[in-house]
Amino acid sequence: MSKSRTTWGPVFFLALIVAGLLAGFHLSAARGKYGKIKVQGALHSELNLVLSATNELHSACISRNEKEINEQIRLLIKSLNRADRKSMLAKGQRPHLVRMLDKAKVHLELTLNLSGEARKKNLKEAFINLVEIAKVYKLDKYRIFFCPSDEVLWLQKSWKPRNPVHPKNYGSCGKLVR
Repeated sequence: MSKSRTTWGPVFFLALIVAGLLAGFHLSAARGKYGKIKVQGALHSELNLVLSATNELHSACISRNEKEINEQIRLLIKSLNRADRKSMLAKGQRPHLVRMLDKAKVHLELTLNLSGEARKKNLKEAFINLVEIAKVYKLDKYRIFFCPSDEVLWLQKSWKPRNPVHPKNYGSCGKLVR
């Protein structure tokens, strides 16, 4: 009995290594530069529009104009819905993409219907989910910032960090993450 275990031990270990290498090769083929997943065509365009709409929401938050913020949230939700309809083009990554889109959408919808700290909390969560899209997929470049004072993560085009969740208290707080 112990002889068969010693024989199977190295063979089983070698089989695990080979399976791991093959799995890694398969995943790396789907990823582009820097380990990001490549998407093409209509899905690529829609996800870039989501990031652009996120940047517009960021700008509205900096201006602290509630009417403009609400309008940008509605436009971003529409953009997320369009990206969701194109998500079937993501093939194997579709479940993960749909989860990211849905989580962002839920937090944005809550942001529209809440006020005060609850509104800011949901806006913060929405930005986290939207940043995740920029981090996972190979899309247009945006800078990602993190403010350690209030633990907010967001993306924007400009170089100067501008905290969108607490622009009054932590307006210039932010360290470049990527």
